[in-house]
Amino acid sequence: MRVLVRVVAILAAVSVLGTVWFVAAFAAAGGLPGLLTSGLLGALTIVGWVIALAVGPVAAVQLWRFRESGRRAGIILFGYGLAYYVVGLLALRSPEASTWQIAAGATIFALPLVLLLSSRTRSLLATAKSSAAG
Repeated sequence: MRVLVRVVAILAAVSVLGTVWFVAAFAAAGGLPGLLTSGLLGALTIVGWVIALAVGPVAAVQLWRFRESGRRAGIILFGYGLAYYVVGLLALRSPEASTWQIAAGATIFALPLVLLLSSRTRSLLATAKSSAAG
């Protein structure tokens, strides 16, 4: 279980780095003004970027340290990502958008979320906290 929590910490870090790269590339290409005026999907995308950049580093570092705060941050990070893809699939998908790619994105966020929500992970982090305190 400890290895899986570390894998989720790495996924959180990769999410942060990917977001930094994507925002920088998007800005360099001049796409930010268009995104700001693109409606609900654009707004949800920007909220996702803010969450990834604000909460993602906390999730990565604190999960690596087996801290409950990392689990909570990870639930926010991966929960929002899953919600973003599900809403995109069910309500905001354009006809040319690939259902399979959206489903794959949702799965990438759902798997770590399920792990972080599990009682075993919660127990592991509680045990790690009490071991560190004692």
